[in-house]
Amino acid sequence: MPATTKKTVQPSNTIEYQRQVINDMAGDLHSLFTGTASINAAAIQIAGDDIGSISDHIDKTVFFYYGVFDIDTTIGSPSKFGEIYSHEDGSVDIEDTKTVTIDDNCVLVISDTTEYKFFSNETEQTNPQKLTGFADNIRTTIVKDQNLTGKIKVGYVPVPTYTEALSFNYWTPSAVTYDKLTGEMVLTIGSHNLTVGTNIKIEESALVFKCSKDNNVSLHNYPRSTDPYYNKNIPITAVTSTTITVNVGIASTLKNYDVKDATYVPTTGLLEATIGTHSLTTDDWVELVDSSITFVCADDNYQKHRDYPRSTDPASGTPVKITAVTGTTITVNVGATSGGNYTHKFKKALPSAIKHGEHTFVSSAPKSISSGGIQGDDVPVDIEDTFTVTVDDQAVLII
Repeated sequence: MPATTKKTVQPSNTIEYQRQVINDMAGDLHSLFTGTASINAAAIQIAGDDIGSISDHIDKTVFFYYGVFDIDTTIGSPSKFGEIYSHEDGSVDIEDTKTVTIDDNCVLVISDTTEYKFFSNETEQTNPQKLTGFADNIRTTIVKDQNLTGKIKVGYVPVPTYTEALSFNYWTPSAVTYDKLTGEMVLTIGSHNLTVGTNIKIEESALVFKCSKDNNVSLHNYPRSTDPYYNKNIPITAVTSTTITVNVGIASTLKNYDVKDATYVPTTGLLEATIGTHSLTTDDWVELVDSSITFVCADDNYQKHRDYPRSTDPASGTPVKITAVTGTTITVNVGATSGGNYTHKFKKALPSAIKHGEHTFVSSAPKSISSGGIQGDDVPVDIEDTFTVTVDDQAVLII
């Protein structure tokens, strides 16, 4: 007898590895026999049963229970307990001239069921593995005439229960904010019971924004086919009683800029800001954050710090067009002063004083936000053209 090295097979091992172990074992066992005895490794199941050995099915589409006694039957010792799986809409019949005898201290039970019970686990429904390869997964398309007639009383097309989910719910956001630097989007959807970690979907092109990059002239629909979460599930990262937050990805071509230096010409209103290397052009518009750029002025001998733009200045809360650029500067017109031609000197600026590409929500298509249901749509049960499914009286087909 050949020596055998002990091997451990785990469920996580590949089917190829498991098959090799079984083949090795079969070879060792075969050496114990003489003559015509042999061991077929493909007949040794790794664990449990599989769909290929279940006979009560029609081409792995409709799995069924019998419900007719067509021979004399006795429930008696040693098998004192008999159980028939049926359904509340099915029947269990005894054919004429046939008898069913139940001995003393014995019982026959008819159990109404809502599912096919002869799978030992969910894997056998959808991905049963055999040593010789993969058996068919459960089929949900009927490709031949199928009949629930005669002794067949209850049929099931078993779609696994783990594919079931909450029914779809829809929301139409009344407000949306988007942070281009972090990718966070906050959607105001009204009262909801969504929680952190729940997935939502945003319908294609359903959310409409304006962008300060072009002075809020054009409308932009999101998500686009090029966006990270186009037609994909998005996990919720935060909730309030009326809002949900998701991360839809940053806008990589849009950014904010720190002002490192600035000059202002009071008579023309031109502001040249040094912002470092950039790719902005004279086709772009930018926004100056209120009170973010600080100057001192000659009218008081440069004593008082003055923050611009003020809420009353022309550049407050509105995009301004870039009129000139260098490799590290941009020039915009923020409005001439009316208080005299006094020299201004730059003192400091807040971080991200100049913003490029701020998004403003405009509208949403109805029911643009969805959650629940079977992700990727339901699993349909189809009957292909030219085929029929016949269900007799007192029989039932369950999907």
